Formats: sequence, C-alpha cells, structure tokens
Amino acid sequence: MTENTLSEEDVKRLGELEQQSAGTDTRERGERWDPKMPGEALKGKIVTKREVVGYTKAGKRVPNKLMEIRAPDGKLWTVWETEVLKSSGIFKEPVGSLVYIKYLGDVPSKHPGHNPYKNFQTAVASGG
Repeated sequence: MTENTLSEEDVKRLGELEQQSAGTDTRERGERWDPKMPGEALKGKIVTKREVVGYTKAGKRVPNKLMEIRAPDGKLWTVWETEVLKSSGIFKEPVGSLVYIKYLGDVPSKHPGHNPYKNFQTAVASGG
C-alpha cells in the first residue's frame, strides 16, 4: 500500500469501530479538520454527508456541504467542501467509502487581491 491509502490494519480498526458504534447515538459531530502544515493528512471512512445553510457577510443564504470521516483511531472529523475538494470528486463518494486527504499547502490566487487557497491531494478506495 502507498501512503495515500488505508492499510489493512486501518480498515480492520474502522470495521471494529463501526461494530462498536452500531445502535449508538448518531448525533455525534466531528471536530473540524483544518490543517495548517503541508503534509497533514486525514484518512478514514465517510460516515455521514450533509448540507447545511450558511450566510455570507452580506446576509445571503448559501448551502455548504460537509462530510464526517471516522479515522482509524476512532476520532470523528468534519471536512467542509472547498472548491479544490469539490473538483477532486471526493464529495461525490458515497457514505462508507475509505478516503485519504492530504493538505499540500496554500497556493497564491491568480487574481490580484484575492486570498490564497488550500490545495489538497485525495485518494479513495471502495468501502464495504
């Protein structure tokens, strides 16, 4: 296996966690995954996907997508959809998919006066 995939041990641990949590409260919410240093990575199983309504500074309603990922250590993380992650296709993956997301660092905007954006590398393995 490459570093971009889950090891057999990771998959086994996720299966154990899934069995342990069967029938438990599903209202648990993950901690926001907000990497700061290039190279930080998150791997695990997509356990929920949902859309929430947010508001811009001007008060405009905007839909935001998020998914919650259970890491092999049992921690639940929330990942918000960004344009980079949206274009990677990872948000199209179904619940149960095993995913890997690596933060590559900030990329300067091509548009003067705009903020840099966070760049990611992603990989997906079929769940089951």
